[in-house]
Amino acid sequence: MAAAIGTGLLLKGLIAAVFPVAAALLYLIFTRQLGCARGIERDLEALHPFRGILIVLAIAAPWHMLATIRNPPYFDFTPHSEPGPVSRLLLVLLHQ
Repeated sequence: MAAAIGTGLLLKGLIAAVFPVAAALLYLIFTRQLGCARGIERDLEALHPFRGILIVLAIAAPWHMLATIRNPPYFDFTPHSEPGPVSRLLLVLLHQ
């Protein structure tokens, strides 16, 4: 499951991790196992969540880090209001 989520992160992005986790949470809620302490401990032992997170990171993180390093600016998630070449052309055409 962890390898599939890691590969999905490469192919489809964060949604590849959101759907399986949401499906698992919905299953636990509908079967009333979410609040059961004994059931959660047993399930976590069977799933090995920390090993799974390491597998996901080993598959998906190298490409994401390399893409960030090769395509700066680093962690710049702000919208830019500078006009691009297409909007400049439209402004010139509208002005005339």
